[in-house]
Amino acid sequence: MKEKLNQLAKALREAIAENPVEVVWAVLFFLVFIPCDRDREALAFGAWDGMNILRFGLALFLATYLLHAHAGRWAWAKIAYYLSPALLVPVGWIRIEDFPEVYPMTLLLSQLLFLWATSGRGNDRFIGATLRYVKAIFLSGAFGTCLFLALMVIFQSVVYIFEWESWIESWLSTFSLATGFALSWPLFFLTFHRQVDGRTLLGKADLILANYILSPALLVYTAILYLYTAKIVVTWDLPKGGVAMMVMAYVGFLFLLKGFQPFLSRRFYDKFYRHASWIALPTLALAWVGAIYRIGEYGYTVPRVYLLIMLTVLTVMAGLFLVPRLASYRTVVGFALVSFSVFSYIPGMTAKDIERRSQAGREPEPEKENPYVYISPQNTPIDIRPYETIIPVSSYLNENDSLSVFQDSTLIYKENLSTLLRAQLRKANLSPADSIPESAYNQLLFIETDSLAIWLEDLQLYKKEDGEYRINYLKPAYCLKK
Repeated sequence: MKEKLNQLAKALREAIAENPVEVVWAVLFFLVFIPCDRDREALAFGAWDGMNILRFGLALFLATYLLHAHAGRWAWAKIAYYLSPALLVPVGWIRIEDFPEVYPMTLLLSQLLFLWATSGRGNDRFIGATLRYVKAIFLSGAFGTCLFLALMVIFQSVVYIFEWESWIESWLSTFSLATGFALSWPLFFLTFHRQVDGRTLLGKADLILANYILSPALLVYTAILYLYTAKIVVTWDLPKGGVAMMVMAYVGFLFLLKGFQPFLSRRFYDKFYRHASWIALPTLALAWVGAIYRIGEYGYTVPRVYLLIMLTVLTVMAGLFLVPRLASYRTVVGFALVSFSVFSYIPGMTAKDIERRSQAGREPEPEKENPYVYISPQNTPIDIRPYETIIPVSSYLNENDSLSVFQDSTLIYKENLSTLLRAQLRKANLSPADSIPESAYNQLLFIETDSLAIWLEDLQLYKKEDGEYRINYLKPAYCLKK
């Protein structure tokens, strides 16, 4: 064990020495995580939001790592590699709320681009690169989690023994999170991506996983989809709306496991995977019928645009794998990269633009009432003159339909949540079924008793089917004593 730990430490040192800019990104993630974990807008300066460095951290890190991988071949890649930290400036100006669908697509495409650019030609090499990436992500996440838990155990013990203040405990928890994930996960990824064998995912366990769990499950799922297809043909009905998503997941796993077969020392399903394209095409036809009908009836939306792109990618893949000399996972990923990029980033052609043009003139669907009410502090005064002391709440419990608030391990307040809500609504002159105006928010957040008051920094209500509210979540922040 000691020798293995020494080898890991040596590999980690080598990875840090060989990847200086990636290390810079890891340190930046650490430095940004600490203040932003406490306050999401801690690094927001006008329209520039430092939180975006974490939101797009995976894409930024992989782009830098990819430039580094090609720095020896192209001079421009080497220059771009050392200048890549400058991306933190433009990234901060991105407003995710204006492009909600682009954010997850960017994280997905950055990983596909990394696999496409680092795999080389040949299906075995592509699948090997994919397994190597997955294994490095898994191992680095596992080691980062272990480090986080170890730091938490140490810090919690110290806080408990020496009776440190609750705010110190909170900062130490944030430091543990930042160290275990924002800093260590990228560094461990650099280490393991250099070390792991891309020809196996979990060692000998891959035989059990592929041959005795995933492949049999895929056979059962194939039978289910074919039976459903037969039912649709016989009854001449339309496929259900969720079938397209089921088909996409099925076809994706089918071809993923097909590519994994050459890495297995024992294979039991060669005949099945050899005909993967012919098996997939009827299910894809089922998904196409349902998707086209619903688009014809209800028009394009952003999810439907991406659904069509994904179905197109999977259909192209099934078609390519019908011809052995054209069968290429790398070609399919390249096609997916181009297709999704065009409809995500090019103005006038984005999924949002297509939705806007398609839905123009259509009657909007009636909006469903949101059953959740999120109550936050408002800039209106509260009379706290009867109270002489304000202290942070050290801990609280919200369980068994009751709220318990503690100060230095002493219970200072306990109340049933239903009783508490009724009292707060009555104080604000509201009935249990009334709509809650913002002017009443501060009154609902301020819980008063004969001897003290509790200030809630967050309160979430849920409107039941009978029209009355119940407390879904609450968080006490301060205790005020007379």
